[in-house]
Order: sequence, then C-alpha cells, then structure tokens
Amino acid sequence: MTCEENPFKISSGDGWIVGITHKPAERAPLVLMLHGYTGSHIEDRRLYVDIARRLCAAGIGAVRFDYRGHGDSSGEFEDFDIDEAIRDAENAFAYASSLSFADRERIGILGLSMGGYIAVKLASEVNAKSVVLMSPGLRVPAINFDVPTRDGYIYMDALRIRAENAKRVVQHMSGEAYELAPRLNQPFLIIHAKDDPVVPFSSSEGFIERLGSKNKRLLSFEKGGHVLSDYDVRRKAYSEIVDWFSKTL
Repeated sequence: MTCEENPFKISSGDGWIVGITHKPAERAPLVLMLHGYTGSHIEDRRLYVDIARRLCAAGIGAVRFDYRGHGDSSGEFEDFDIDEAIRDAENAFAYASSLSFADRERIGILGLSMGGYIAVKLASEVNAKSVVLMSPGLRVPAINFDVPTRDGYIYMDALRIRAENAKRVVQHMSGEAYELAPRLNQPFLIIHAKDDPVVPFSSSEGFIERLGSKNKRLLSFEKGGHVLSDYDVRRKAYSEIVDWFSKTL
C-alpha cells in the first residue's frame, strides 16, 4: 500500500511538539505512538519508524511525536515534567483524531517504557479502541534513579534532569497504572522480554491480571532486554503488533 509520511508541528502547553504522520492511501484506523524516557519519535535503532511503516503498509495510519524536552520538540530535557508529557500525549491524540484520513472511532495507542505508562493513563481518559504496551513502565523500582545528584539535578551521562522531576516520573510509574487497570476495557497486548533490566517483567504480569479487559494478552520473550534489541525478537514483535491492531481497530 502507498503511504505518505509528513512532518507536523502543533502547540502544546507553553511550547510545541513535532512528529511524523503516516497516511495510508485510504481513510483508515490510526495508532498514536508514545516513546520512552529520553527517547524520541524514532526510538532505539529506528524501532518506531519500522513499526509505523509496517502499520501503514497494512492500511493503518500512525502518528509518532516527541514530548517537550525530547527529540525535536521545544524545551530542554533537564526541565522535563511527566505531567506535561501526559498533556503532550492528550494534544497529540486530539491532533491524530482530527486528521482527514483518520477514522476517529478506530484510534489505538502504542507505548514503550514510560510511554507505556502514559498510554495507560491516556486510555483511561480518551476514546482509544485498542492498546499495545512494550516493556511498559507500570511499576518501576525507585532504585532506577540511584544516580549522581548535583546542584538539584540528576546526571545521566550527557543528560541531566531536575531531581524533583525525576522523582515525579518514578512516582507516576510506581503503581498508578495498577489502580487504573480494573476499569480499562479496551483490548490490550503487552510485549515484554523476561530479561528486561529496567522494568521487571513481573510488573506486566501483575498489570494484566488486574486489567478489566476480557481481550488481553501478554507476549513474552526470553531475551531482548528493555527495547527488544534482538533482531528476530523485533521482527516477531512487529508482526504481532500489526496483527493485533488489524484485528482490534
């Protein structure tokens, strides 16, 4: 199927967010893609590019974008605020719903890592028809932020973030999704590698047990790490994601 890829820029909060739309040849369902902490609309080794193009080839549109403080969007990472990222996701969902080629009754959400938590939060607020979570940050141990702090900032290699903002990220991802789970009725696919060193695989097991949805599946891999870095694992994940959205949107 012929697909068009176009950049966009929209206002969000006190700044703006940018991203890419993937438009199939005909009116179509659409998936909003939410990236992870320190990630972007491209994601690790073009993960989101590959997924979006495969979805579009299957007749499903896609919108991927950067939160403020990430990628090409406005702001600095050191000022990143997860509450503002949630608002960015809400604004991106509204934008995706307004696209002329999008069937607004058939919009799904895909989230990776922190984007998985934001996907759950967004799914509890908007008319999302189906959800896919990849290595989702649903219950993240606070020790993940046991990194050097100086002058009120946490330093991560070449990046830094205000310590209070980093703590808020952990607070959001330390159990709120579990509280939302019982009232979520959309189809949910969770993809998670058992050797994930960032987010425990057990957090996905606990979440799916609590989900109110009757159409839910946990797809596990023995290897792949946090971002499914193994070649064969990724190809299997791509196929499963396209198949899931093709059936549930």
